[in-house]
Amino acid sequence: MKKLEGIFGLKIDEYFDENKFSIISKEIYHEDYHITIDMPPKPNVLFKDYSIRCSKDMIIKDISAKTLSPIPFEKAKA
Repeated sequence: MKKLEGIFGLKIDEYFDENKFSIISKEIYHEDYHITIDMPPKPNVLFKDYSIRCSKDMIIKDISAKTLSPIPFEKAKA
């Protein structure tokens, strides 16, 4: 897990200041906030749709993004 420390410029167990980000959506499920942001501090061209899961006190619990595949969908599906 140490390799992922600071991925996209965000760190698990740190405070998420939503005023510093463009928020696309924010919903609460099972007492956690699920937040989709436009761009993280350190975006990566191979990823899109960045999401953060935070506790009620806005401590980051999870960071995720969807990957962009360089392979056309039809070839990847095959």
